[in-house]
Amino acid sequence: MKKITTILLAFITLTTLFLSCKKDEEAPASATATVTVTTSLLGFDGVNGTSFKSTTANVTKVGNSYTLVAVEDGAKRNITIVLNNVTATGTFTLDKGNANQNIATLNKDNTSADATLSYKTDGVSTAGVIGGGSVIISKLSDTEIEAKFFIIAYNSAKKESFVENGAFSGKLTKN
Repeated sequence: MKKITTILLAFITLTTLFLSCKKDEEAPASATATVTVTTSLLGFDGVNGTSFKSTTANVTKVGNSYTLVAVEDGAKRNITIVLNNVTATGTFTLDKGNANQNIATLNKDNTSADATLSYKTDGVSTAGVIGGGSVIISKLSDTEIEAKFFIIAYNSAKKESFVENGAFSGKLTKN
């Protein structure tokens, strides 16, 4: 009986020891990589533009599609660019009707649902001028992207918005 009690006690002790030794959980990797976006001018409704800077933007890659989302530091303006079928560096058009359905959206106030505050490159002015622009990607790897861009966009009221001398660079977020 003494031998069974000793074995049982040893078994309980070892079980307790193994159960109390658990591996520490690792902190999850950052889900968002940081990209910096700057422009010399971002303007709306025929008014002279002002500079734009976002230090908390991100570019998400899904397959061969890249989406840039940049909210201006301390403000409500934002820039979104969607590029499809990107496999290497090069120039990608944002013109209305482009074959890859690339598009850019400029928002005057990203906290409002008012459609007249959202300007898209597939919009058209009252004079029939079509929105557009281009993105020139100069660096592209599995982890980084760097590009320059310009945008001309129109809202539902056919008013213009524009970006001059835009640039972004940083790490990619993969989904």
